[in-house]
Amino acid sequence: LFVERREVSSSNLDCSLSLCCISLSSDKMVAFCGCGKPSWNGQWNELCSRGCPGPKVPGPSVAGASPGGALCGCGKPTFNGKWNETCSRSCPGPRVPGPAPGPGSPSMPGGAMPGGALCGCGKPTYNGRWNETCSRGCPGPRVPGPVHPAPGPGAPALCACGKPTWNGKPGEKCSKGCRFGSAAVMLPFGTKLVSGDQKFDEIEHQFKTKWASGSCPTIKEMYVVSCPGGDDTLEKNHAAYCANIGNVPVHGNGRNPGNQQRRFHQTKMVCSFKGTTCSDSSCAVCSIIKTGFQMKYSGSAAGSLFGAGLYSSSTPSKAYGYGNKKGMFVVSVACGVAEVSSSSSSLPAGIHSRIATSSADECIVFDDAAMIPRYLMIFG
Repeated sequence: LFVERREVSSSNLDCSLSLCCISLSSDKMVAFCGCGKPSWNGQWNELCSRGCPGPKVPGPSVAGASPGGALCGCGKPTFNGKWNETCSRSCPGPRVPGPAPGPGSPSMPGGAMPGGALCGCGKPTYNGRWNETCSRGCPGPRVPGPVHPAPGPGAPALCACGKPTWNGKPGEKCSKGCRFGSAAVMLPFGTKLVSGDQKFDEIEHQFKTKWASGSCPTIKEMYVVSCPGGDDTLEKNHAAYCANIGNVPVHGNGRNPGNQQRRFHQTKMVCSFKGTTCSDSSCAVCSIIKTGFQMKYSGSAAGSLFGAGLYSSSTPSKAYGYGNKKGMFVVSVACGVAEVSSSSSSLPAGIHSRIATSSADECIVFDDAAMIPRYLMIFG
């Protein structure tokens, strides 16, 4: 059974709707909270979480009801056997959304599942995101989640519900009324984003509004550069690093675990990147895409003023001062607990990054897994 879970994040982050996969035996029905989510302990008459207003759903009350049958929030079968209905005209419900399309259905090409975020214990995560636990008290472990393989040639761009997007472009919905919202599935490496694509417009807005000085360049193209060749090693290492930091105070539009921030990093680009990496060892952009940021190169050309580390900035005009101004990375940085200083010494215990006080919000981290490239902007 596939049960809808909703998640809404800040404007700088993706809004998504995950599908949680729950294994059922033939004689047991998944227990719902009145909001439509599974109850926190899998039992009827419970809420999905401590803060949910519910209401609590009593559970099946009609003998012989089908384990997979559609239920009204009162626990009785719906009057027409369909989800999101009540058992009768007079029943206040609530209405239970019910299952989403299963793997292999027409709206899920190839049986792929766009969500299904699970805690390591097997239960759905509390917020529908991968790399989270099902509850505060669960030891997990946290599961980084799958990386969606690249679609075959000519495959349509999909909405998070599994249907083709309304305009054929990635990162869009299938229709204005789709209840899956603007949920973004992980786009395959090399996907080209252009003006009009949701993710392109979102990043471009951040780029322009955060630009502080000088002439702001035009973003001609943008490419997804995470998981080159389908290899998700960098993503997994980054997720594990964030999970190790855990939940800490978050700055601005960041997210836990690890106080993850979206920032900018520019370096030398030799090739004319078109979605595939080049073999020129002097092209720092392609080297970073293939192997990630590496501490062993820190300070060799730049990146040592506030300690030999991996540098990024929330101010793109600051990042633009490095490299050869052909392209700029949009990176994910696990800032964790930051030290605000202009020191160049080692970080104190319990501190994960340094925010330079005498610079344009430069953040310095000191672990290969603390920062990874997600997108590459190409300037016109």
